[in-house]
Amino acid sequence: MFKRQARFITRSARKGLTLIELIVVISIVAVLAVLAAPEVMHWLDQAKVDAAKSDLSVIYNTINRFKLAMGRYPNDLNELSQKLSDGTRHWPGELEADMLNDPWDTPYGYSKDKGPNDGPIVWSFGQNKIEGGEEYDTDLFHPSQQE
Repeated sequence: MFKRQARFITRSARKGLTLIELIVVISIVAVLAVLAAPEVMHWLDQAKVDAAKSDLSVIYNTINRFKLAMGRYPNDLNELSQKLSDGTRHWPGELEADMLNDPWDTPYGYSKDKGPNDGPIVWSFGQNKIEGGEEYDTDLFHPSQQE
């Protein structure tokens, strides 16, 4: 009877995990993290592509609003975010300056006469930051076109 009581006390006095149990749990978590990492990276890459497409659309529409307000296309994208010397807006549809870089921190490209019908076009070279590429490195245009 004394042995049972002593064993019971020993088990109940034991708190926490043994070193082996801790190593097993950490190993399982590490394996799960390694298996999940590629999928998470895919989501992050796709989110950047989607953000760039959205930015291109906003910039393209802002360029067209600029033309309506000012009677001409902007000479470059920086003109879309310029303020007057007194800090007021240069024109009503002004963009924030940080909107002029893509999610890969590269300035968006712009041409006022290379788009459809000799109109404007804006683009991003994607993740690889050079012309051409596939998947997440593909060039993005608005309006959509392949060069």
